[in-house]
Amino acid sequence: MIKVVYILLSILKFFTLNDDSIVITIRKRYGRGVLQTFRQLEKLKIKQVRVEQGIEFIRICLLYDASPKFVRFKAYNKQFHDSNKYRELSRSILYDSYQVKKKEFETIKRLVASKDNELKVIIGSVTYVKISSHISYIVEREKKLLRMHHKNKLVDLTIPVDKSEFKQKLVYNYSHRALTKGEESLLSHGWKYAINTKPLSPLNVKADIEYMYHCMERNSLINKSNISKVKSILHEFGNNIIKKQRSNIPNLSNEEIQAIKTLLNDKSLVISKVDKGNAVVVLNKEDYLEKGHSLLADQRLFRVLDDNPTEEREKQFIAFLLKLKNKKNDHKR
Repeated sequence: MIKVVYILLSILKFFTLNDDSIVITIRKRYGRGVLQTFRQLEKLKIKQVRVEQGIEFIRICLLYDASPKFVRFKAYNKQFHDSNKYRELSRSILYDSYQVKKKEFETIKRLVASKDNELKVIIGSVTYVKISSHISYIVEREKKLLRMHHKNKLVDLTIPVDKSEFKQKLVYNYSHRALTKGEESLLSHGWKYAINTKPLSPLNVKADIEYMYHCMERNSLINKSNISKVKSILHEFGNNIIKKQRSNIPNLSNEEIQAIKTLLNDKSLVISKVDKGNAVVVLNKEDYLEKGHSLLADQRLFRVLDDNPTEEREKQFIAFLLKLKNKKNDHKR
């Protein structure tokens, strides 16, 4: 009993030590080699959170098509700064930085896992818990400072930092390409927006109505008593459609109509809808396919089939439905 109380008191004493005491304790109990590993893990964790917050900052800049200071460059001609080409180049630099940061994060993540496992094997569980608590505290403190710093930068770039405003955004551009104002305006209408820019041809309308009359006549729906009335109704119907079409105003601007053509011709992009809501996401086709391949390559979730079981499963499902139907009929009897 006394031994248990002594152990509990030792643990309590250990957890009340300050950060300097952690260093002294590790050095005394495990030596300078373990202390060096601990310091390396500490530095890697701080570096990891810095890279992680950097990725998040660049991601938001890409979404809002903003150019932070580190991607701006001076051009010989000052008028070039206001051109679309300058915006495209700035975005290309920003996107490359985003990809580099992501790769750097994955590398650091592997190093952190390696050092963490190395430390876990050497030291005791109580010491490891204390070290983890100490590192978590440092990481959270660093994260808080970085978020405040990035928040100020986003405000300077006129990007909304309020989450409610961020959620209202309808176009999320994760691609390497800067969208033009027309393209962004087009996509901001949302995935379910109905476009009525293509006018109907009066000749096609008349041809369709004549074909309708021919079908009615062929199926003996028209006789001498109603032929004049049917002709009058169809004639009036055709004229009303043509009049309405001529009075319709297109619900897209010329820039947005042009944007449809440019986006359709750009085969390097994938435009998709989000899982929930009416927002639109623009992605690089390569990134989209790479992500799809990486998901399908996970053998824990997917495996390659020798044949297509769809037809067999469809038969089983139909048989099951028929069985249910027969049971229902038996109960009725």
